[in-house]
Amino acid sequence: MRDWNAMSDDEFRRAAIDFIETHCPASLRHREDQPRWSEAGIWYHKMAEHGWLAPSWPVEHGGMALKPSKHMIYLEEWNARGVPTVMQQGPLNVGPALLANGTPEQIAEYLPKILSGEHLWCQGFSEPGAGSDLAGVRTEAVIEGDEFVINGQKIWTSGALDANQIYVLARTDKTVSKQKGLSFILVDMAQHGVTVKPIHTIKHDAEFGEVFLDDVRAPVANLVGGMNRGWTVAKSLLGFERIFAGSPHFGRSALRQLVEMLRLTGKDNDPVILDRVAEVKLDIEDIAAAFEALAQEVKQGHSFGFEVSTLKVINSESYARVTDLMMEIAGERGATFGPAALGEGSPDLFKSFLSARAPMIYGGTAQIHRNILAKNVLGLPDTPDAAPRPSTATPAPSGDSMAAELQNAADRIVADMGDMARTRGLRRSLPGHDAGLLQTIAELGWFAILVPEADGGIGLGLEEMGAVIRALEKGFMSEPLLPIAVLGARALVQADGEARDALLAGMVDGEVRPALALGFDGALPDVRMVDGRLTGTCDMVAGGMAATHFLVPARGDCGLGLYVIPAGATGVTLTARWRADESPVGVLALDGVPPESSVAHGDVAARAIETAIDETRLVVSAGLIGLSEQLVDMTVDYMKVRKQFDTPIGAFQALQHKIVDLYIQKEITLGTYGYGLRLASEGELEMGALRAKGRASGAASRIAREAIQLHGAIGFTDEHDVGLYLKRVMTLAAWLGDASAHRRRFVETGAVVASEG
Repeated sequence: MRDWNAMSDDEFRRAAIDFIETHCPASLRHREDQPRWSEAGIWYHKMAEHGWLAPSWPVEHGGMALKPSKHMIYLEEWNARGVPTVMQQGPLNVGPALLANGTPEQIAEYLPKILSGEHLWCQGFSEPGAGSDLAGVRTEAVIEGDEFVINGQKIWTSGALDANQIYVLARTDKTVSKQKGLSFILVDMAQHGVTVKPIHTIKHDAEFGEVFLDDVRAPVANLVGGMNRGWTVAKSLLGFERIFAGSPHFGRSALRQLVEMLRLTGKDNDPVILDRVAEVKLDIEDIAAAFEALAQEVKQGHSFGFEVSTLKVINSESYARVTDLMMEIAGERGATFGPAALGEGSPDLFKSFLSARAPMIYGGTAQIHRNILAKNVLGLPDTPDAAPRPSTATPAPSGDSMAAELQNAADRIVADMGDMARTRGLRRSLPGHDAGLLQTIAELGWFAILVPEADGGIGLGLEEMGAVIRALEKGFMSEPLLPIAVLGARALVQADGEARDALLAGMVDGEVRPALALGFDGALPDVRMVDGRLTGTCDMVAGGMAATHFLVPARGDCGLGLYVIPAGATGVTLTARWRADESPVGVLALDGVPPESSVAHGDVAARAIETAIDETRLVVSAGLIGLSEQLVDMTVDYMKVRKQFDTPIGAFQALQHKIVDLYIQKEITLGTYGYGLRLASEGELEMGALRAKGRASGAASRIAREAIQLHGAIGFTDEHDVGLYLKRVMTLAAWLGDASAHRRRFVETGAVVASEG
């Protein structure tokens, strides 16, 4: 028997890809529909024959015994390559349920028959009136002698038309709470009293069945997990179902169709359409990043919890939006059954559109999952008289990584020195920061976090710097660490020469604070070098009021250069422009100023500026996450105490769903930010920056706007802090490009119409 876990992750991934490419028929892959057993049984038997059918089962029972890291690779490759799930209830649900809760006799009886395909299983959970709310199950099982006699009806049963076995959730005790009175029973469908009727969906297929159980019998020995413990067994299975619903596989499949449709219609150069396609493509790819982040957690041995509901909601709804856009772009040609009238190779757009309705329903509707998140993550009351519970929406940093240590240290600074009254007092004042706090930050060495060790700095990376900025922004600390220690420092790091070395050395104790002088939206300023002197204006010098030196890009006869000018030099005029958060940004006017030195020319200068801007975009994303966390937390807290009609507003479902959507946006941004950091570490800084900054800007802006709405009238007053956070979000979201600007950059890369693999 092959030891899969002895392979490296890369070796196992290659083995999975080779197996799929060799044995999975192309006709079964990337399907919108669920293939029937008559068509897909060959793939089921191939998986069993080669040992790929039961990834989580122990080796002694015919499984692969994959540890979490290998199991997630298995799922990733099955999803990425559009592999169908053929009669999956046996290998993925019944087998693990029996291994965890079954008797030795049950394991010996049923597992071999799952592997051989003799037993094909379906799930008997949902009923009329008890879909997402499984505690409402009314099917009854009564013991007569050594058998259960079962009566009831199951509905929306996937695979029922091909199955010959069903596991049934039935009520066995009416005297206890709804959840406690349920049992999990294995039932042979090949008996009198079992009637299966197809349910024809809006696609005109029969993906589901309706199962009627009339005096159906099952041995008491088929009880799994003990009497009245079926709810516990069922919940463990639903976790697996929901993590599959959170997979980006279907959304990516729909994107392939969308890109092909653009080609067929000749609309792949329409800028309006490309912007909209970029938006949905980034949504799907950001969900994929969040799914990958969850996979990494599982790979490290962590169990998954309510984050599965987060993925289920956003993934199913984003998938639907892709198909909505397909139909809108295709127009009348797409509103037909069969291949759309778009030429040879046209996809069946309308069937894809119809298929996308289902994931928002099965495994618990998107609305039910919002209820789950509202109650169990945000701690909102589920009834008007219920007591609110603590929120776990923003867990404290954990682990022993340097990033976690720095974020904890920054949290302590915020707790000890942060004060919203102090922050309010700094508004529209110069220099716009607290000199004492600035000195504390310098003493901690944070100005030199991104300065290499060879230059006397701490020599850490963007993740560590982002951890500090995330905490400081959450505490609304307006000190100019971000523009100086990231934008200014990183521009210098990419430069060269003795002047560069001296300036970086001075950053270690905070005595040197360089600010990169730019125009609006990160553009180069209108400054010229003529006869050795700089003349022009820099409209957006972030951190300028705290800077000791300005790094000024300028063009001259010799091309682009990056020049150093001391803040107090003759001919330098610095005035303040008030940003949306009422903090000052410098407007630098230069009138024939000779630079103190130059630190880069030509391509080196251009690369230094571009790299510094993109690295800053990544770190700004972390700051926007911190602001989003605070906005979600303060809004949840407000919803627990603010009452209308003698009821906390957090008990109103409409408002619960609004705040849950904001929480989901924050969570997806975390995944995208992590993915952006990874891209940067792999040499794809530009793509990592635009992905992270675009998502963070869009999500934080939405969160801030909705937070004002959820606070009501008090949110529109200057008295409440939520308005300050809105202004700060709008400032950082716009700085160096907002969400729409980064979508345009994404379009320009050509990635929007690139073929989906």
